[in-house]
Amino acid sequence: MNYLSRKSNVELLRLFCIFGILVMHILGKSMNNLSFANREIDLLFNSFFNCGVTIFVLISGYFGIHFSWKKIFKLHTMVLVYSIIYTLVSILPTGLAIQDVFITVFPILSNRFWFMTSYFILSFLSPYINKFINMVNKQDCLSLTLILLFFFSIIPTVTNLDFTFDNGKGIVNMILIYIIGRCIKLGYIHLSKRQSVIWGLASILITFVLMSFISYFQDRVVLGYFFNDYSILVIVSSVCIFNIFRSFDITSPFINKLSKHVLAVYILEWPVMDLLNRFINLNDFGQSLCFFLVFFAYAFLVFAGCILVDKVRVLLFDKLEDKVIDKIIAALKLQNNAKI
Repeated sequence: MNYLSRKSNVELLRLFCIFGILVMHILGKSMNNLSFANREIDLLFNSFFNCGVTIFVLISGYFGIHFSWKKIFKLHTMVLVYSIIYTLVSILPTGLAIQDVFITVFPILSNRFWFMTSYFILSFLSPYINKFINMVNKQDCLSLTLILLFFFSIIPTVTNLDFTFDNGKGIVNMILIYIIGRCIKLGYIHLSKRQSVIWGLASILITFVLMSFISYFQDRVVLGYFFNDYSILVIVSSVCIFNIFRSFDITSPFINKLSKHVLAVYILEWPVMDLLNRFINLNDFGQSLCFFLVFFAYAFLVFAGCILVDKVRVLLFDKLEDKVIDKIIAALKLQNNAKI
């Protein structure tokens, strides 16, 4: 099936997730000057959109990552190009150190973009995870999932004791979420649409109330604790939202085209924001009733700017990248597709 003619429900979810991540990151730059009402809206947005990264990994788990050297090289090329742009825009104007050069040239190894580094590791592990899950029975698969959830989600959520010291932003949590995605695909985890709506809304509202109390007593916007990626509330809301979108029947070539740029938006958002901040300072509107009108206009500009830059990159370099990568794979005699 042609990419543009396939169902767009999951592609729409990808766009929803990346825009939500963008919203949270932009709010993070302006949260210290918010009025009480704007602060509560900020917390509500974070309660709703904080599931974005988890849903991305759920989608990968549901459809399964099929390891391909060509995909790996293409993804790394995109990350490298945007790592250079990131340095030129955000770091070079204030001075470049030797460490910055290493981080720029080796963005995956240096964990410059934590999601991309963890996703690369997950891509290499995915054939073995897929094979293992296909080999074990339903009970063993669910038991493993519950054990991982208990130690790396439930305990950290209840006690704030993080065994991985990364707030869920790392390979351990990513593997857990990937396995949950596989369980959903195999029918081991099933929620009706009604159950997904109820449990999803409940987890989002509980997160909002808890974080509002914590932020109120600390007299500032607090984005840790139940907002961390390992939070069981975040995982539950992510599974529910994913289930709801799975039930949609949408076909839109426009949505499918846009969704191809979601990873570029994730990497490019910071340099684009740095450029835009020279003209718009959101902190100037933190006490204003129109803050979120200005905010969403700002977010849309960043979103559109990232997509435009990625479209230009694809137009100029996509065919050249394919030729170079094909030659590298042939020279190294790598197996192009290794599906397990």
